[in-house]
Amino acid sequence: MKIALIGGSSFLAEKILEQYALNDQDEITIYTRTKKAWMFYPFQEGDHLRKPKYRIKTFDAYEDQVHSWVYEWSRNDVIINTMAAGVQPKQEVSSQGILEINAFFAIKLIEGLLEHKFKGKLFTFGSYFEIGDTDSEELLSEQDFVFSNNKLPNTYCISKKTLTQFIHHKHQSSPFDFEHLHLILTNIYGKGENENRLFPYIVQSVKDKKDLKFSSGLQQRQFTHIADVAKLIIKLASSTSHYHGIYNITSDKTNSVKEVIVMMLQQLEEKGYVLPKYEFGEVNRRDQSMKFLGVSSKKAQNELNWDPEISIEEGLKEYYENN
Repeated sequence: MKIALIGGSSFLAEKILEQYALNDQDEITIYTRTKKAWMFYPFQEGDHLRKPKYRIKTFDAYEDQVHSWVYEWSRNDVIINTMAAGVQPKQEVSSQGILEINAFFAIKLIEGLLEHKFKGKLFTFGSYFEIGDTDSEELLSEQDFVFSNNKLPNTYCISKKTLTQFIHHKHQSSPFDFEHLHLILTNIYGKGENENRLFPYIVQSVKDKKDLKFSSGLQQRQFTHIADVAKLIIKLASSTSHYHGIYNITSDKTNSVKEVIVMMLQQLEEKGYVLPKYEFGEVNRRDQSMKFLGVSSKKAQNELNWDPEISIEEGLKEYYENN
């Protein structure tokens, strides 16, 4: 199976590649602007280490035109587009750049693949931050999610919403020669994520004995372990069944951010760490106006056999165990 992974330096791409690297049968090409050290790490195979067998090609979505690459991509069996901009804290990207990467690039990719009669599978990704400013405690179906009309507080939310609504209408109005799965993700987490994100920040601050400052933490969120998402993508990519559409991918349970922070601090304390001083309500975050974000994964459970294995309680442990 030939696989093109566009945006290969992302956290999700890294976890997908960790799984694929164990399988010599797949021919994988990474298209990325940034080559990261982990791309060249050897993998444990039995009693010895071996080099990864995927190819790496330099691709810069800010500079390169989609039409220059789309024919090459269309020769693959599976295309996974994990490119995203404006996700990580402290990541400075212009509004124009966020719109280009999160919306316009993927739209041009879809149109190009249709023109080139692509016959394989395409994976793209949305975010439940597209719901926007709301305090309604309802888990949205895919249909309700697409047509939610709350205020969107920033360009990231607008860009992701633009893509999802385009995909919905495109699926409704045009015949597709290929399978297209647009997966709506919630807060994905796991060991190896950006060090500026919440859980790595907590662990490192505790180890360094630095005081912790948080927002109020009253926002309700859903947390999905990155390994569960990566395993689902790999399963669907190799499946002989036909899947096409928008799917919410999450654990349906919601927690307040404060609950999850306290959970992690308690785990660290039980592990023997001395907790520094910590306060809630000291930090303003861009997502505080989005008081409740939640989607229902019932459709994915029924149609994709989506069944996440890693609970938030277990997932938090990998940040500090054997570390």
